[in-house]
Amino acid sequence: MIQYLPAHLHELSSSWKSLHANDAACFGFILNKAGYYIDSAGLDEQVYDAVSKELGLDHPDTIKASASVASTYRSLGRFNEAKERGSEILKQRTRLLGVDHPDTIDAAESLAATYHRLGRHSKAERLESEVLEQRTRSLGVDHPDTINASANLAVTYHYLGRDSEAERLTLKVLRQKTKSLGANHPETVFVSATLAIIYSRLGRHSEAERIESEVLKQWRRQLGLDHPDTIKAMSRLAATYGHLERYSEAEQLESEILMQRKKLLGPDHPDTIKASAKLAVTYSHLGRYSEAEQLESYVLEQREKSLGADHPDTIKASASLEVTRRYANAVQLESEVLKQGTDSLGVDHLDT
Repeated sequence: MIQYLPAHLHELSSSWKSLHANDAACFGFILNKAGYYIDSAGLDEQVYDAVSKELGLDHPDTIKASASVASTYRSLGRFNEAKERGSEILKQRTRLLGVDHPDTIDAAESLAATYHRLGRHSKAERLESEVLEQRTRSLGVDHPDTINASANLAVTYHYLGRDSEAERLTLKVLRQKTKSLGANHPETVFVSATLAIIYSRLGRHSEAERIESEVLKQWRRQLGLDHPDTIKAMSRLAATYGHLERYSEAEQLESEILMQRKKLLGPDHPDTIKASAKLAVTYSHLGRYSEAEQLESYVLEQREKSLGADHPDTIKASASLEVTRRYANAVQLESEVLKQGTDSLGVDHLDT
């Protein structure tokens, strides 16, 4: 029955304003874990406003509520807002608790995750290296939090192009997770997904596909079809299918992803736009240029509205649309020439 609880809470949204802060926090947590980020954000903000007025900005419960808001903003793609909150939280916890307090280390780890989403991987690496050092010193190398810190740093190495270091650290983490938690534990599955990303970057797509297929199977079984981690696993497997030129399989996954993104995040969310762009590329590979052009026009419109005409992503979207239109025109011209040749020479003529 627990899997139906988030949807039930969503249906009760009209009564949320009357909730006590503790109840609102519980509702927000459940909705966040199920991927209802828009609903969760409203509840998290409601809790923060209530707690900050009652207890003050430096109270631990207020800072905790602010951290929940920052985390949800990150999930919604509101990365700059998440960074501003995360930076303030880290300053508060450092000032009030000291640099080695577990809550301060947690704040540094969360801020590093936000830097990732902003593409500021060097800043993330500096924070994560400090976190790993602190976790190792205070908890030991085999503690789950230390292993997680190693996993985060491995991902950062990947983004920085340091793939040999990333692979070495990820394989170490995967062995630790498998030994302590089992192969099917969510944390082990997550590390497997990270290893697949590294293999893809190294061009080892067949190895990546084998791991990603298993990851997707596990997430579908454990989390359900609409969970963000399941959708992310689908996206990665679809990308690998593309690298392997298995475009029909990629298209099936990407079409499903786009429907889920629209339903869960809305049509204007960055992840929805990104899903549209990926499906458009696959349509082009399949020769379905009309469908690709329709999606790319939508992507360009959204990029211009949210990022401006001069942003690199907008320029890339414009270039993709232009290329697709040229291919579509070339295919149409080829079809017309073939038809004319068939009409004038017959289907069995060598030039036809």
